[in-house]
Amino acid sequence: MYYPYFRGKQFDLFALTTLVENNRLSHQIMPIIEPVKNSNALKKLINLFQEKNQPFYLIQNPQAGDFLTSEGLVYLKSLLLEQAVIIDQPIETLKD
Repeated sequence: MYYPYFRGKQFDLFALTTLVENNRLSHQIMPIIEPVKNSNALKKLINLFQEKNQPFYLIQNPQAGDFLTSEGLVYLKSLLLEQAVIIDQPIETLKD
């Protein structure tokens, strides 16, 4: 599996949409998208990925953009999608 990370900017969304429309994105590639703007391009991408059963993750706690408001975060959490979280603290590992 490959998990490329995209800031959900317009041209990134258009590129992903075009790849999925043309059946050129393998199901072994699962994009992680951090939404920046609540745009038609984002909505189109979400709908298209769901129609084509193309796996992807949507960041539910973006670090920039339109979704930093409480309404924006509620909207993101309400979407019935596979969601990911940005971890902003070190991850501790335990050694045996």
